[in-house]
Amino acid sequence: MADRARPCLLMFVCLCVLTGHAQSAILSPREKWVKSLAEAQSELKNSATSYLNLNDMAYLEMDQTIYLDLKAPHEKALWLKELPKSADYLEISRRKDGVPAVRRPSGETFDLVNENDWRSASGLVIHQNGAARPRVLIGLHDPRHPKQKEFISAPYFSYNSGAVIAARFHKAEPFEPIEFITTRDEKKKAHIVGRLLFRYAKKDCVLEAYSWANPPDETKEIFIPFKDATTGRQTYGGGRYLDSELLQGLQSERVVLDFNYAYNPACVRSPFFNCVLVRGNRLPVAMDAGEKAPFQH
Repeated sequence: MADRARPCLLMFVCLCVLTGHAQSAILSPREKWVKSLAEAQSELKNSATSYLNLNDMAYLEMDQTIYLDLKAPHEKALWLKELPKSADYLEISRRKDGVPAVRRPSGETFDLVNENDWRSASGLVIHQNGAARPRVLIGLHDPRHPKQKEFISAPYFSYNSGAVIAARFHKAEPFEPIEFITTRDEKKKAHIVGRLLFRYAKKDCVLEAYSWANPPDETKEIFIPFKDATTGRQTYGGGRYLDSELLQGLQSERVVLDFNYAYNPACVRSPFFNCVLVRGNRLPVAMDAGEKAPFQH
């Protein structure tokens, strides 16, 4: 009898152990936020392609060519529009398919894609930071940049469970095409795909939800730039951004807005980015969650 019970007991013990491991692996919303924040801070501090160590950024147009003088000191290494006098240089241009192609005077060539960074003998890193059609962003990074070395952490509000909000989503009929003005005084097209309605701090709040998707009816994630009563005081004066997933696409009736993940535009710490300016979308409350203004502001 005891022998027959032993396998059952063993299975029960294994099940308890596995259940314990599963429970320990399930993080609370606060724990997920802490983990995500720690990973983001580590990326800023340690990544060879952090925007904190940018020396320069090129917005490479089709048929445009830029150069890098590999003999230039790190602090003076910049993208050039004309062929440098040095015989040791890189030339980057875009092929017809839009992919940046890198060529050295020796004739060696290779494609520059997100997974294929290039390092100079002195440690400079060339990285495709993304695409801003019809341009490609080519970053010139210096992992020894003092701005990255001096970075400790980005300031955030403490986790605020009340800032995790189930908002009602009202789909726009029809979608409204708009143009954001950017920090480089350019225009970036998007669509208003709906409105988000919720209550916070005993006040009714409404935010417009934007989509970069083309066509907009394929939207799976919405972009929500906003300002609130902390703007220009505890948080960045230009406003903050929030992204949120639409679990049922544009047929979603409820959308979770977690303002603990509200973040500053990249332009706040690097002048090389081109960020959209917040239009409207001002909350009548202090949204005391998410990223604060940088220490130097």
